[in-house]
Amino acid sequence: MSKFKKIRRKMMRPVEAVPVFVCLYTIKLFTLKGARRIGRFLGSLLYCIPSQKKLALANLEIAFPEKTLDERKKIAKQAIKGVVTVFIEFMWFYKRPDRIKKYVKIPEEFRKAYYEKKDSERGGIFVSMHFGNWEMVPRGLQMVDDVSGSVIARKLKNPFLEKLMIEGRQDKGISVIHERGATRGIVKALKQNLSVGMLVDQNTKTHQGGVFGKFFGLPVTITKAPASLARKMNTTLMCVNCKRTKEGFEMLIKHIPKDVSEYASDSDLSEAILGVMEEFVRDSPEQWVWLYHRWNYIPTNWLDEKEKYPYYAVVDKKLDYPK
Repeated sequence: MSKFKKIRRKMMRPVEAVPVFVCLYTIKLFTLKGARRIGRFLGSLLYCIPSQKKLALANLEIAFPEKTLDERKKIAKQAIKGVVTVFIEFMWFYKRPDRIKKYVKIPEEFRKAYYEKKDSERGGIFVSMHFGNWEMVPRGLQMVDDVSGSVIARKLKNPFLEKLMIEGRQDKGISVIHERGATRGIVKALKQNLSVGMLVDQNTKTHQGGVFGKFFGLPVTITKAPASLARKMNTTLMCVNCKRTKEGFEMLIKHIPKDVSEYASDSDLSEAILGVMEEFVRDSPEQWVWLYHRWNYIPTNWLDEKEKYPYYAVVDKKLDYPK
């Protein structure tokens, strides 16, 4: 990139941020129901884009082949509306912890399951998905047990928007660790008996720390970081999400079938995490983000099953997955 282009791009950063800030302070004037209506309207527009609709329906066909096309279309539309609504809700709750306490519900079953596994002397690893409103998960955990810890997030190129996102995510006891080079920060946090939250429902290439595991019957890649860290540091690992409801939000929790120490390898534990993630999606498919190339990589020894994968899938030549 030329020096002129770099300067021009730098000068455009504040201009790019202006519409976001205007939207932020406008959204805060609405009620939660009003803000959500805006999110659903914008999501309906996104659903009309052929490429987005095609992607969501291709993913849904893999996960729910038994459903009719109309049923899958309904789920896709609801899910896409939900994706946009997450960002609208982020703006509505921005720097308003009182609103979060009012609208996030912690069921008694959640508290019971949480304290069943919680280590009273150490922090833990909480794995989540792009499900419901994932931005609410750290705040919900704080409401349960005043959990202190860090969340992993990708750094935005625009410094003004990056500042907005950091301020919207950080709170008393919650800090942000940037995704690039996050391992050192995660280890430091765990050694200090803090908790760490990770979104783990995206692809990680096998030569970059990903492993294959089955998800809705087909191998997909998942980062082995939470499994590896949990096993090496002998810490607890819980799967938590925040579901959107008519009134607000509800925290959900599921445990992996066995204790972390009982898994023979990082791959085995990672596959167990995928299994729990699949349970969440099956329970509420309209809450998950289907606009992602989740079945993006095909193991080399699964080429004879290539027709089961979606149109966007490519072969990963780095690692096989046992049949």
